[in-house]
Amino acid sequence: MLASTGNATSTSSRRASYSTASAATGTRTTAASAEQVSRRNDMVTSLRNRECVVALESIDRLARGGQAVDPAEFSRLQQTADQNCSSDPVVRREEDMAARLRVSKGDTCVDARNKLADMLEPGRRPTRDQLKTQQEFIESHCTAPVR
Repeated sequence: MLASTGNATSTSSRRASYSTASAATGTRTTAASAEQVSRRNDMVTSLRNRECVVALESIDRLARGGQAVDPAEFSRLQQTADQNCSSDPVVRREEDMAARLRVSKGDTCVDARNKLADMLEPGRRPTRDQLKTQQEFIESHCTAPVR
């Protein structure tokens, strides 16, 4: 396919030309320093933690959403969580807490809290059922994991 577009350069030939050019200029590739390896590992860990938390948040949102869940999407999210979340129970508890915190600070919960505040404004006359329903939603979906 690449040949038909005129871009017949393959990845291996680009690498070869790069290494030839660097050899011609005398540039040497050195091993990464301990500091570089440490920074890279910290970054990878941070990204894996983020992926874990986002997957857990999405799983929680799907589970509590009250709508039909696409099994393929749920499976994908579960697989992402399994690959990126820790198997250490203490760390996993922290990851779960971070996911719940993201949910509690997310747009849905901010909107729900604002709606409840609007309902409680002077002059408004919501029914007890409306207040109860809104409050229950907030308590079940939007409560921060640590108070």
